[in-house]
Amino acid sequence: MTSTQRKWPQLTGTRGFLLLWFGQFVSLIGSSLTRFGVVYWAWEETGRPLILGTLLLMALLPSLFFGLLGGALVDRWNRKWVMALSDCASGVVTFMLVGLYVTGNLRLEHVYVATLLLSLFEGFQMPAFTTIVTLMLPKEEYARFNGLRNTSQQAARIIAPFIAAAVLAKFGLLTIFTLDAITFFFAVGVLPFIAIPDVPGKEQTFQKRFRDELLFGIKYIWESAPLRAMTLVLAGANFFNAMGFSILNAYYLARSGGSEFAYAAGMSVYALGYVLGGMLMLRWGGPKRNRILWAYVPLIVAFLFGNTTVGLGRSLPMWLVSTFIAAFWLPIGYAVRRALLQRKVPPALQGRVFGAEFLFVQAPVAAAYVIGPLLAEKVFQPFVEQGAGPVADTLRVLVGTDSAAGIALLFVVTGLSAATVVAIGLMVPALRHFEALLPDFDEAPQQQHATLPSSAEEKAIDEEPSAERAPKPARS
Repeated sequence: MTSTQRKWPQLTGTRGFLLLWFGQFVSLIGSSLTRFGVVYWAWEETGRPLILGTLLLMALLPSLFFGLLGGALVDRWNRKWVMALSDCASGVVTFMLVGLYVTGNLRLEHVYVATLLLSLFEGFQMPAFTTIVTLMLPKEEYARFNGLRNTSQQAARIIAPFIAAAVLAKFGLLTIFTLDAITFFFAVGVLPFIAIPDVPGKEQTFQKRFRDELLFGIKYIWESAPLRAMTLVLAGANFFNAMGFSILNAYYLARSGGSEFAYAAGMSVYALGYVLGGMLMLRWGGPKRNRILWAYVPLIVAFLFGNTTVGLGRSLPMWLVSTFIAAFWLPIGYAVRRALLQRKVPPALQGRVFGAEFLFVQAPVAAAYVIGPLLAEKVFQPFVEQGAGPVADTLRVLVGTDSAAGIALLFVVTGLSAATVVAIGLMVPALRHFEALLPDFDEAPQQQHATLPSSAEEKAIDEEPSAERAPKPARS
């Protein structure tokens, strides 16, 4: 009697992706619990908005600079292993926090180091997950499932704040850390049941020197006028938007007298708006025409009627409504924009290109996390409190004179600035005609093995092509 080896049942396509998404969603809930607990702990320890901005900066820098390395390795390695190893490493770091807390040795610098390490691992996971969308799903579903991804990220933030507040009050920070570590390993546990296809012929896209591999994505974006325009516009908008976002937590805490409820409500309403916007994308599936407008006009709406009015609001209901408006429109624009990139960039190159794109659009965010709190604390707040003349008097009427007035003014200024950047960007031909200038990767198979897009696109842009007769970018 012969025995056969039993294999793990593996899901493919949409079902496999949904299982992967669910594992990451559970992990995100744990991460959001820790984020809430750490922010509240840091505020209790210091009471300074600058500390909260620094935590956000620590969460961004490693994934920002190691994104190039992560993207290059993701294109070479098995994406399932990248996801598994990054989740396991994140779980180990969280257990280290548990040990420090139990022994009474947890300090702010330890939280900084842990945040840096978690961000480093995210620098590998982010390009891996983004490219998996392209590999497992048809291109018509990219926007839909990008919306699902956005929904999971923010749904975790709806669930987590109230759970975290209750756990903090009854059990303390230790329980939050422990729950987070467990969820990391749950995310790893679903991976054996998912079949993630590899990219055929990817070896032909590898560069001879690894230094060239690291810089490949940057050159690919910069030498393509449409990709360069798309990236720089979002980078500029992100810079202004992130200035306010970096201290949104402090704004709710300061204007509510340190109320845990107001803080939790603000974060949950932001997440709720984001979830509903993502659910709209999931139901709708994204536009079939004028995709570039759908990628950026929702951002203008969010910045004008969300960010700006958060600063002008003088009561909790007004802040919550404004926060919801901002959050609802953002995932629509982001999901459509991400789907456009996934349609245009060949899968064999996506790790490197998306890693470089992350660097371009998030580097200004890192600067904003430092500049935003400093502007609010050192410039705007003193001006509102002590400034003389009609401008200062008008601002006091608009944003008040309490300890959060400087943050409120920051929201007004940065919201208007971000909307202006996007509106001007849509006037640039390279962005306005993005879809006409770049073919989908499956409509230009030879681009799968291309090195870099050539500068012939620059000439094509000057000709103002129509969608019906669009020149394709030349390839070297």
